[in-house]
Amino acid sequence: MKKRLLLATLIAMAGVLGYAQQTMWIHTGQVHWAYNTETVGTMPYSSASLLTVLEKGFNLTDVDSVTVASETFPDDNVLVKYNNSTADVYVAGNIANHITAQVTGARVAVMQDADADVATEYTYTLQGNSSSGCFYHAGKYKMTLVLNGVNLVNPDSAAINIQNSKRIAVQLADGTTNTLADGTNNTKKAAFLVKGHAEFSKGGSLTITGNKKHALACNEYMEVKKTVGNITITGAVADAINVTQYFQMNGGTVNIQSCGDDGIQVDAEDTADPTLDGHVLIQGGTLTINASATSTKCIKAEGNVDITGGTLTLKHTGVASWDATDLKIKEPIGISTDRNLTINGDAAVVNITMTGNGARGMKADSTLTIVGGVVSICVTGQESSGIRSNWEAHFAGGTVNIDVQGNGSKGVKGKTQTVKTVNNGGSVYLNGSEINILVGGATVYADNDTTKCMGMSVDANLTQTAGTVCIWACGPEAYTYNVKGTAALTENFTATTVPWTYAPYSYQYDMTAYVSLTVDGATVDHKNLVVGAFVDGECRGVGTFTQQQGYTWSEVRIRSNVAGGETVGFKVYDAASGAVYACAETCDFLSQSVLGVPSQPFALSA
Repeated sequence: MKKRLLLATLIAMAGVLGYAQQTMWIHTGQVHWAYNTETVGTMPYSSASLLTVLEKGFNLTDVDSVTVASETFPDDNVLVKYNNSTADVYVAGNIANHITAQVTGARVAVMQDADADVATEYTYTLQGNSSSGCFYHAGKYKMTLVLNGVNLVNPDSAAINIQNSKRIAVQLADGTTNTLADGTNNTKKAAFLVKGHAEFSKGGSLTITGNKKHALACNEYMEVKKTVGNITITGAVADAINVTQYFQMNGGTVNIQSCGDDGIQVDAEDTADPTLDGHVLIQGGTLTINASATSTKCIKAEGNVDITGGTLTLKHTGVASWDATDLKIKEPIGISTDRNLTINGDAAVVNITMTGNGARGMKADSTLTIVGGVVSICVTGQESSGIRSNWEAHFAGGTVNIDVQGNGSKGVKGKTQTVKTVNNGGSVYLNGSEINILVGGATVYADNDTTKCMGMSVDANLTQTAGTVCIWACGPEAYTYNVKGTAALTENFTATTVPWTYAPYSYQYDMTAYVSLTVDGATVDHKNLVVGAFVDGECRGVGTFTQQQGYTWSEVRIRSNVAGGETVGFKVYDAASGAVYACAETCDFLSQSVLGVPSQPFALSA
């Protein structure tokens, strides 16, 4: 009976299909096939049950109905609509014979066969909501995946699983909000998994949560284009973003709020093209990473890290640990590379805060080079370092500000590595950067150079040909620099002991103040000045001055053992004259508060 009704419907429709362009829909369960009536031509009917439309065969027992609509459906497109516990798939007729779609509830699997027209890229659009849905795709050709307001949670596997090793263009449709999450039963490596290489574009937002392992994983490379709106990782049990070949960011915003392992890990090594092994390339955009797990990294690359633009804000609160297998200490690190780390671009801004013991702001196992941009690093943990190079460090341009507050910590460490009993590397070259280092910690063990709190510690040679270096040491247990080899410095290298003792670890609470300064009503050369915050004559914080984007300010972290209520005064020390100036202004201490901003700092006068 069902066959007769469908045939009767097709015969009745035949009289109208030749008029204005329309769409003939063949409905098979939750999969719907859209044919342009002007292109279907002859539809052979054979074997008493098989209807063929544009080379796509339909068994009439699988067809629920055939309808005609005036609205057209775009060629080369597949649309998936989720509606809570169900989903519907809509396939353009011109590609129907190359597409197999399976739907169980809200679980959708779409396969593109190997005979598909490789000259045409198919577009797959996902929209709607489901707390028990997913999208799986398998194919061998480039594809476009449009996230058009889709919100998926898959308790048993990846929310999106693209088993296609080619380029996957992931578009976040403008003005849309998209969320993906897996469950603790996920057997795949990520909530959003791409076998090939993913290129993200368009101005919508995407939020991902990895409840089993990684949040987002690409088995080849990942690129964030300039047009991207926001990609947010709310949390991941393992890496927030795990990439094999390389990670490239040209623009947009990526915000990693929490991760159980590394923020971004790029782990390829020994591939056919060594220049792409585990490479991180950041050319623009805004990248924010918060990490906290023991011995993990905000950014971890097996290969080179190159930063030519963008704003990076990295914060790590984890501590170092002893690895009993490799018999070595593994540190939490802001940016870590097994090869070279280069910051080269006036538009690059890198801000790193490390609070755990044994942490490193930036670490390169080979050469670390800063040619441009602004780098600001604060380390507050014990026996940590702001910048560490295990071969050579070159400071050839840009501005570098390092605040060392942890006992036994170093601002810059040039480390010698011993290979087969031969010491290699460990030199630091100052060729043009403006470097400001504030040292406020203390020595961990008496008479032990390796545990002294120090601005610069160089195992080999320290050579300066250009640029300026100002190192400020606060208190009798903070040191400016130490060189085990030869030190060849210019008059633009200054090392000053500030007449204030500052013990940041003695306090429970803190606030941040961004301050500017005038002396006798006039602006002054801030190069030789340092600001101190005081409560009842006790130094509670120290800051040096920096300049960015036309603004000059000092960032002072003020500490206390009460959450609020104390009155904070300010003093200025002039290293050139040795004079100390008292400022007229005061502020009230309030834990976790921020006074002023870099573009509008709190004005001090002396």
